[in-house]
Amino acid sequence: MVLSTTSVKGDFFTSLKNLSLNGGVQLDVQKNTNNAINTLVPNTLSHDFGIYSTLDYDREKIGLNTGVRLDYKKIHCSQQNYHESFSSINSSLGVFLKHKSHLLRLTYSGSFRAPHVSELFSNGLHHGTNRYEIGKVDLDIEKSHQFDIKYQWSSDHLGFVLNPFTQYIHNFIAINPSDSLYKNIYRIYHYSQFNRVNIWGFELSA
Repeated sequence: MVLSTTSVKGDFFTSLKNLSLNGGVQLDVQKNTNNAINTLVPNTLSHDFGIYSTLDYDREKIGLNTGVRLDYKKIHCSQQNYHESFSSINSSLGVFLKHKSHLLRLTYSGSFRAPHVSELFSNGLHHGTNRYEIGKVDLDIEKSHQFDIKYQWSSDHLGFVLNPFTQYIHNFIAINPSDSLYKNIYRIYHYSQFNRVNIWGFELSA
């Protein structure tokens, strides 16, 4: 397999008093060409375009961080007669408060992910994982919403961080084992999509 990637990226940055603005554009073109008889994924061509901007405000005891990104992805696969495009808007918003040695931060992030070529078209033996993988061509965009609360305290010699979070994922893409074997050796795995997945927990460090 020959994998070629071309990337073009441009950024800008400006600041004014307590505000800073950052933004940019990015274009990626990726082409996968097989040069072997036994393949995992067919020949594919994908284009990814993104434009983004972030804004940061920081003034002594209070601050704000926000960002937005527009993504567009198009995938071509003639062998599968597949020509689909995906578009999404990713965003984030965070507020933090500082008082002496205490810091409290509240954050929301919304992210969207188009399915990968391997998730769509896999149909072969993956030598890196020693399993036979089968994709699913009707996968949709995976959508995630996450909320975080972070409390941090620190002194000259000690520190404490508590970070509870919850994440809701719609159309979650996963790969699952089956009871079947390929050549009676390799477990067969299928890509699938779950309507909703909820992940929650916390991180604690001291």
